[in-house]
Amino acid sequence: MKNSLRYPKFFFFSFVLAAVLFLNHPAAKASVESVESSGNSILDKIDSFMEDGPLAKLKASLQKNYGLTINPYLKSGFEFTNNVFKTPKPYRRDEIWTLTPGINATYTNQYGESGLSFESPYHYFTRHSEENVRDQSFAAFTDLHPNDQINIKLSEELTHTGGTSGARNVEPLQSLDNSVKAGVTYDVTDKASVEAGYKNFMREFNGEFNDAFNYSENEFYGEGFYTINEQIKPFIGYHLGFIHYDETRSRNATYHEFPIGARGILPWGQVQYEAGTGLYFRNQQADARNDLATVIWNANLKKQFTERTAATLGFSRHPVESTFDDAETSDDNRLYTNITHRLTERLRLRIDSSYTNKHFDHRSTVGPDTVRRNDNIFSLGMGFDFALRKWMIYNIDYRLERRNSNLTPFDYTENRIVTGVTIPL
Repeated sequence: MKNSLRYPKFFFFSFVLAAVLFLNHPAAKASVESVESSGNSILDKIDSFMEDGPLAKLKASLQKNYGLTINPYLKSGFEFTNNVFKTPKPYRRDEIWTLTPGINATYTNQYGESGLSFESPYHYFTRHSEENVRDQSFAAFTDLHPNDQINIKLSEELTHTGGTSGARNVEPLQSLDNSVKAGVTYDVTDKASVEAGYKNFMREFNGEFNDAFNYSENEFYGEGFYTINEQIKPFIGYHLGFIHYDETRSRNATYHEFPIGARGILPWGQVQYEAGTGLYFRNQQADARNDLATVIWNANLKKQFTERTAATLGFSRHPVESTFDDAETSDDNRLYTNITHRLTERLRLRIDSSYTNKHFDHRSTVGPDTVRRNDNIFSLGMGFDFALRKWMIYNIDYRLERRNSNLTPFDYTENRIVTGVTIPL
C-alpha cells in the first residue's frame, strides 16, 4: 500500500508542470484571463488579506515610521532523488519533504543600512527516516557611512547544514559554520580608496570521528583600489591567514596571498567584469614538505542582454581545506555559468551548469589504488519560477550531477527533481 501511494504524487507534479508550460500558449493565456476576470471569491479574499490585512498594515507602518522592513515567509517542497547517498551502483532512491519557515528584516537610516535573516528548513526522508535533519541559517550585516569618505561593513553568518553520503568516514557533510567579517574602506581621493579588515571562519563537523577536521581560520587583509575610468578599476592587496585545527595540529598552517586584478565594464557589449590573479604561499607548521606555492585565479562576467535575459560566466581556482585522508588541501578549479530568462511577467526560466576539478595534495590508498585523488564533478540544472498569485510562487527544478574520480568508490551520478511553493507573508 505504501508504494502504491507514491505514484499519484508524481502524476500531480507532472500535471502542475504541464499546466505551467501550457500557460505560455496565447490561447491558453486568453482563456485563463477570461476565467480570472469572472472572479474567484476565495482567492480574491486571500489577495485582499495579503495586501490590506493586519500584517500588511503593520509592515507598512514599520516601514513608514521607523525605516524597518520585515518580510516573513514560508516555503514547502518535495524532492525526489535516485541516489540519495551519492554512491556508485546500486543506487538508493528517496523522496524528501521540506518545510522552511524564515524571515528577513532591514533597517535604514541616514547613516546606512542594517539587516538580518533567519530560516530553518526541516527535511523529512520517506525511505531513510534516520537521515531526517533540521538545518538552520542566520545572517546579519551592517553597512554604515559615517561621512562621505568612510564606509564600515560588518557581517556574520551562522549555518548548520546536513547532508547524505555513502562514505561518511572520508566525506563528513553535517557541519556548523560560523563566519565573521569586519572591514573599513576610506576614500583617499575621488579615484583612489583603501580597505582593511579581518575575517574569521570556524567549521565544526558532527560526530566524534570528524573532530580531527574541525578548524578555525583568521585572516587579516588590506587592499587598494583605483579608478582609471568606467572600463578599468584596478586593485591590489595582501592577505595574511592563520589556520588552526583543534586536534590535528599537523594541519596548522600560515598562508600569504597577493591578489591583483581589475573590475569594471568591458568596452564592448556592456559586460560587467571582475578578474584577478595572484600568488598563494602556504606554510605547514609541522612539515615543510607539504608547503604549497600556487597561483590563484578568479574571473566573473555578467551580461544583461535585455530586461528579461541575463547571464553569468565565471572561473575560479583556489586551495580548499580537505577532509579526505591526510590531504591538507585540494586544488579546486571551477567553471560555472548561469542564465535567467523571464518568459512572461509571471514565469521565469533558470539554467545553470558547472564543472569542478578537485586535485588533492596527498597520495592515498583506497582498495588496490594508491594515488593522488582527482575528482571531476559535472552539474547541470534547469528550473522554472511561476508567480501563481502575488502571495504564492511555485518552482520546479531538475538537476543532474556526476562525479568521476580516479578512485572508483567515489564515483556517483544523481538525478534530482525538486518542486515547491514559497509564500511571502
